[in-house]
Amino acid sequence: MSGSGSRIEGSSPLPIGRSMASLLVRFVAAIAVLIGLLFIPAGRLDWMQAWLFVFGYAAFVLLYGLWGLRHDPALITSVNTFLSSMVRIQDDREQWVVTTGPYHWVRHPMYAGVIVFVPCVALILGSMCALVPAALIDVLFVVRTGLEDRTLQAELPGYRAYTDRVRYRLVPGVW
Repeated sequence: MSGSGSRIEGSSPLPIGRSMASLLVRFVAAIAVLIGLLFIPAGRLDWMQAWLFVFGYAAFVLLYGLWGLRHDPALITSVNTFLSSMVRIQDDREQWVVTTGPYHWVRHPMYAGVIVFVPCVALILGSMCALVPAALIDVLFVVRTGLEDRTLQAELPGYRAYTDRVRYRLVPGVW
């Protein structure tokens, strides 16, 4: 969807066969990486909280994915197709301002989710020491949010008007 409403998000369905295989491979790879990130540094496999976290996370992602494929296949591709690890305006993909879904309430909903998720993982795993890097990661995401917001306001047509309608970056009614 563009700021002018000329595009409809999620209007093209996924090619189910290829997408299913791709999603399954990515799911298995992500769970394998998660297991490695947890158990290799721990040096042991008898960490019950970590196994519960892995199975809980895997179950959530799998069930959400299956529900999404059945009820709304476009949902599996995310509301904002312009998510990127780099802050840049994607002129090559005709980037527009996404204003639907969680973007209706906050300008950076994915970052808001990560900021909550990271320290929660440390607590779920029972690692108070992990709260230190979690806090650092959260600070980095808050800084990135400000920098990205500044870039979007300066370079993405329609974003400044969007910030007038959606005033909060991360937390509705707060900031």
